[in-house]
Amino acid sequence: MRVEFAVGCDPTVSSSTRVSINGPQNVMVLGRGASGKTALGVAIAGLGHQERGKAWFDGTDVVDIPPRRRARLIGYVPTNVSALFSGLRSTVEGELDLSLDLLEITGPDREEAKSEVVDALDLRKILHRDPFSLSGGERVRAGVAMVLVKSPTLIILDQVFDSLSEKARWHLRGVLKEYTRRGGAVVEMHAYAPPWGADTDQCIVLGPSRPLLGSYGDLVAGLDPFLLDDYRWETRAPRLDTHRARPTTCDTQLHAAQTTFTYGVGRFELGPVNLDTQCGEAIAIVGPNGAGKTTLLMTLGALLLPHGGSIAVTSRGAIALAPQDSREGYQWASKVLYAFQEPDDQIYCKSVAQELQETARWIGAADPAWAQAIVESLGLQDVLEASPMNLPRPVRRLVCIGSVLIAKPPIALLDEPTTRLDRAQRVRVKEALRMYLEQGGTCLFVSHDPGFVRELATRTLHMADGRIVQDER
Repeated sequence: MRVEFAVGCDPTVSSSTRVSINGPQNVMVLGRGASGKTALGVAIAGLGHQERGKAWFDGTDVVDIPPRRRARLIGYVPTNVSALFSGLRSTVEGELDLSLDLLEITGPDREEAKSEVVDALDLRKILHRDPFSLSGGERVRAGVAMVLVKSPTLIILDQVFDSLSEKARWHLRGVLKEYTRRGGAVVEMHAYAPPWGADTDQCIVLGPSRPLLGSYGDLVAGLDPFLLDDYRWETRAPRLDTHRARPTTCDTQLHAAQTTFTYGVGRFELGPVNLDTQCGEAIAIVGPNGAGKTTLLMTLGALLLPHGGSIAVTSRGAIALAPQDSREGYQWASKVLYAFQEPDDQIYCKSVAQELQETARWIGAADPAWAQAIVESLGLQDVLEASPMNLPRPVRRLVCIGSVLIAKPPIALLDEPTTRLDRAQRVRVKEALRMYLEQGGTCLFVSHDPGFVRELATRTLHMADGRIVQDER
């Protein structure tokens, strides 16, 4: 089968950049945040408007292909992988079966195909789990499995590697290479070049003008600095001075003693965790997918109530214990405030300006000068009147981070703050956090971005199997 798609603001005209995929290939699409990567992926999959791209399969416009056949031809894994889960089945295995049922895939090869995908993506341990209870990386693997199990001709992955640990990224990359070896085609979307960039067949760089098309080797040397590979970026990226004197005007500390949490009998267990923070620390929480990083952060933020142990904040001799009832969470948020991994789990206001100020208003921490400084550091001044839900996902991510930092809590909890951000946006986040730390704040953040951890963290907690296994200072 021949797959062809046009990239550009007006893909119907001859000036658009045309990409042809003849047989098994791996195509990489690079572009800054809001450059149109998601819009292109949606257009190729025939799932949305065609402003940024248009696709044909053997000469047939993708939108003219019957939906069920199109679903067999194209598999799309969105940035928010949770959107793939129907909620009609209570387990990962149930969602896999539903994917096959909807396409009426039957016969003796069905279970064999499912078993092969489950083994390839190492899903045996989570087949019985509710997909909405999985970690970000586990959700990615389950979502990719729901697509691969249908054996499509083309699979599109919209920046899903960002939620994976380094080991898991290379593992998924190996699965995709095997998929292309067997005849499939892959289109990967990235905000910056991954380490395997040179191992792709075609490369597309989206920008403000006509897209660039060629081999990775030909294009990467001339890329904008914010699209450079990791090695080149590190030689240019300014680093936060992690040895600077910590603020002396604040003595707020977070303490967790023998803290535990479980999702249920026979399911994931967190802890016991013992943790004490110092004012002004930037603490990175790292580890493999499913290690319990997000669960720890949500427990510290009282979004999940611990089943054992205690969590407290001390400040100037006063002690505040974490609430025992989720209805009292807003009081804890004035001390320990959590930014969600998925922006759509947090945003609810009509405008960016309102969203940025809403949390500060609720906890009584309004400071116009500080808010303006954060807005400018994150580059949000031009979108204040826009609806946040109409903005590209990376910008929504910046809005969520901004709303937490503007509230200026003593302790900020950021769940993968740089996921799916481009290099320029990552620098903006680092600058905003630098300002927050210099004001006496303490930040704990989950990250799969080793460069960001090196640049920002003053301390690193390594997690595995629900426990802190190393505290690196």
